Amino acid sequence: MKLTKETLKQIIKEELKTVLDEARIRPVPPSILSPEHVEKIHSLIDSGDESYIEMAKSLIDGQGGDPSYVDQYIEYWQLSDAGEQFDPRKADPKFKQPWGSESRQPTIPERFKERFGMNPRQLILKQLEKDNEAYKEALQAGNSVQAFWFLGRVEDSAGDLELIDQGWDHYQVMKLRDKRLSQEPPRPEY
Repeated sequence: MKLTKETLKQIIKEELKTVLDEARIRPVPPSILSPEHVEKIHSLIDSGDESYIEMAKSLIDGQGGDPSYVDQYIEYWQLSDAGEQFDPRKADPKFKQPWGSESRQPTIPERFKERFGMNPRQLILKQLEKDNEAYKEALQAGNSVQAFWFLGRVEDSAGDLELIDQGWDHYQVMKLRDKRLSQEPPRPEY
């Protein structure tokens, strides 16, 4: 079978149209809307309630945007060709549900980061630096008992870091560490 130029162009156009029809391009929200408004509109649409969807359209229209964005957004999240719900957020293995969702609670490192502004590893490193400085000061002052005590704390911190790097439970490591750190340093000798 011989293909003419016209037939080949027609086949290419049809295939291109098919591919473009299958492509899922996430709609861009109207530029007039702030990120907070977009988030609120998405939550209204995601509720699935018809009255909320209409509210989202009227909010966009009231801001001077194109209300067809709501329909484009819904179409984007519609059923895939296989008939299964397609949600790229769930398809991405690195995507983490936000805290407080039914399926996920914060990890120990995340809780530490929220509470202290750093994860357990960073906390240990910070304490290790402080203890190392105190060790050097005690050595310079000639206080060998205090220097030895701070050296022990530096070694403990290094061990704790090693345990965390090996995958030990952060909570247990920090709990044992807290017990050790509650001990008072020896009084300086004069």
